[in-house]
Amino acid sequence: MIRLADPNYPAQVVYGHRLADTELIVSIGSGTLARARQPERSPEWQAYVNGRDVEVVILEQHACPARARLREAELIAERRPILNRHHLQGPHRQVLRGFTKQGVRCACGAANCYGREAAEREEIGRHADCARGSENGPEDVSGPVYVLAQDFYYLDCDGDGIGCE
Repeated sequence: MIRLADPNYPAQVVYGHRLADTELIVSIGSGTLARARQPERSPEWQAYVNGRDVEVVILEQHACPARARLREAELIAERRPILNRHHLQGPHRQVLRGFTKQGVRCACGAANCYGREAAEREEIGRHADCARGSENGPEDVSGPVYVLAQDFYYLDCDGDGIGCE
């Protein structure tokens, strides 16, 4: 049986499946609550769960499906749940470009729509530079800046999360 650990939820969620009465999250996903509660899972998931009760834990909530998908990928890379095989090396290209699970760039209209953010980032150009001198062009970035998720423009040379130091 799959039941909710917390009955309050938003439209888009990042969820974890955990075995009841444990803290072990065995898989992470994103989508609607209905998707999180679907009992139809992969054969590997079915074999691992083996009839045991599973709880759906809402890890995060988002208005934007693409942002929820990005966070799903980041959490999988960070937590490495037993049953997730995708995103172990971080979000793949389609996720980073703001695409939904339906294969289209998100245009949900949410204030923090990741699809719109990704499209704007692509419009800036394929590579931005830290502002360092007169040879830099219109895509110069004055720092320091926080580098979140992936360092698309290679601004964070030392990998500490702060670019253009």
